[in-house]
Amino acid sequence: MYYYVNDDTKLTIDQVYACLFNDSFNSYYEEAIALVKKELVGLDYGGCPNYLHALRMGSAAFHIGDMAGDVTTAAILHDVLEDTDITGNELSGMFGEKVWALVDAVSRKQGQTYFEFIQQVIDAGPGAIKIKLLDINDHLFYKENINESLIKRYVKAEQMLKAALEKS
Repeated sequence: MYYYVNDDTKLTIDQVYACLFNDSFNSYYEEAIALVKKELVGLDYGGCPNYLHALRMGSAAFHIGDMAGDVTTAAILHDVLEDTDITGNELSGMFGEKVWALVDAVSRKQGQTYFEFIQQVIDAGPGAIKIKLLDINDHLFYKENINESLIKRYVKAEQMLKAALEKS
């Protein structure tokens, strides 16, 4: 299983986890890592603490290397607006407007269908698309723990996102 952004960019789970023990990753993203460890409680699809999903996302973005600091920070924080009481204004104040805009772009709004949400991600551009692709890949890594209809939805969204990324 790979974390996949495009045909040229595939990461193994070992590469993703290795980054979590990289001192430069941990020091540069210290504030974002501390926030998700504090705020994202509970378990993810794989039965791991939720914040590990956020750290795997940031690690994958960091490891790919073409994702600037703001995109990697947003990858770490991608679930914060949906899954915590932190507001967009608070997030913007802590991490800046660009990080907030990316996190907002990859956050599903109340009342949105899933594919309206995916179009919102596409409209936000390559940074948001890459974050969402990594998110889908991380969820699919644990596909034995999610139902078939959700897997199908993720696969369709992944195809849409890859096609949009190729056009950008």
